Amino acid sequence: MSSDADSALTMRAAYLSMFEFLRRYHSRGASDEIAIILGSMALLSDGVSADPAMLNDFEESVREVLRQESTGGYAAANFGAR
Repeated sequence: MSSDADSALTMRAAYLSMFEFLRRYHSRGASDEIAIILGSMALLSDGVSADPAMLNDFEESVREVLRQESTGGYAAANFGAR
Protein backbone atom coordinates (compact mmCIF):
# COMPACT_ATOMS: atom_id res chain seq x y z
CA MET A 1 0.00 0.00 0.00
CA SER A 2 1.08 3.53 -0.60
CA SER A 3 1.97 5.83 2.26
CA ASP A 4 -1.27 7.72 1.58
CA ALA A 5 -3.14 4.59 2.67
CA ASP A 6 -1.65 4.98 6.13
CA SER A 7 -3.18 8.43 6.62
CA ALA A 8 -5.64 8.71 9.47
CA LEU A 9 -9.28 8.83 8.39
CA THR A 10 -12.27 10.06 10.27
CA MET A 11 -14.94 7.43 10.92
CA ARG A 12 -17.11 9.16 8.28
CA ALA A 13 -14.32 9.16 5.68
CA ALA A 14 -13.63 5.49 6.36
CA TYR A 15 -17.33 4.66 5.96
CA LEU A 16 -17.57 6.63 2.72
CA SER A 17 -14.38 4.97 1.46
CA MET A 18 -15.90 1.54 2.07
CA PHE A 19 -19.06 2.71 0.27
CA GLU A 20 -16.98 3.87 -2.72
CA PHE A 21 -15.04 0.60 -2.77
CA LEU A 22 -18.28 -1.42 -2.86
CA ARG A 23 -19.81 0.94 -5.44
CA ARG A 24 -16.85 0.39 -7.76
CA TYR A 25 -16.96 -3.36 -7.19
CA HIS A 26 -20.66 -3.40 -8.03
CA SER A 27 -20.12 -1.32 -11.17
CA ARG A 28 -17.85 -4.08 -12.50
CA GLY A 29 -20.73 -6.55 -12.41
CA ALA A 30 -20.73 -7.81 -8.82
CA SER A 31 -23.86 -9.48 -7.52
CA ASP A 32 -27.07 -7.66 -6.76
CA GLU A 33 -26.40 -8.39 -3.09
CA ILE A 34 -23.78 -5.62 -3.20
CA ALA A 35 -26.47 -3.22 -4.49
CA ILE A 36 -28.65 -4.15 -1.49
CA ILE A 37 -25.74 -3.45 0.87
CA LEU A 38 -25.09 -0.11 -0.84
CA GLY A 39 -28.75 0.84 -0.48
CA SER A 40 -28.61 0.06 3.23
CA MET A 41 -25.36 1.99 3.63
CA ALA A 42 -26.56 5.10 1.78
CA LEU A 43 -26.49 8.18 3.99
CA LEU A 44 -29.71 10.12 4.36
CA SER A 45 -29.85 13.91 4.61
CA ASP A 46 -29.51 13.69 8.40
CA GLY A 47 -26.25 11.74 8.07
CA VAL A 48 -27.69 8.45 9.30
CA SER A 49 -27.49 5.37 7.08
CA ALA A 50 -30.69 4.13 5.44
CA ASP A 51 -30.36 1.10 7.72
CA PRO A 52 -29.04 2.60 10.97
CA ALA A 53 -27.60 -0.76 11.99
CA MET A 54 -25.16 -0.55 9.06
CA LEU A 55 -23.42 2.56 10.36
CA ASN A 56 -23.40 1.17 13.90
CA ASP A 57 -21.97 -2.18 12.73
CA PHE A 58 -19.32 -0.35 10.72
CA GLU A 59 -18.26 1.78 13.68
CA GLU A 60 -18.07 -1.30 15.93
CA SER A 61 -16.02 -3.10 13.28
CA VAL A 62 -13.55 -0.23 13.04
CA ARG A 63 -13.14 -0.16 16.81
CA GLU A 64 -12.54 -3.92 16.90
CA VAL A 65 -9.95 -3.82 14.12
CA LEU A 66 -8.14 -0.93 15.79
CA ARG A 67 -8.22 -2.78 19.12
CA GLN A 68 -6.78 -5.93 17.59
CA GLU A 69 -4.20 -3.97 15.59
CA SER A 70 -2.98 -2.38 18.81
CA THR A 71 -2.58 -5.78 20.48
CA GLY A 72 -0.79 -7.89 17.90
CA GLY A 73 -2.73 -7.46 14.69
CA TYR A 74 -6.05 -8.16 13.04
CA ALA A 75 -5.82 -11.69 11.67
CA ALA A 76 -9.31 -12.34 10.30
CA ALA A 77 -8.36 -10.95 6.87
CA ASN A 78 -5.41 -13.37 6.53
CA PHE A 79 -7.38 -16.08 4.75
CA GLY A 80 -4.24 -17.75 3.38
CA ALA A 81 -2.74 -18.09 6.85
CA ARG A 82 -5.57 -20.20 8.29
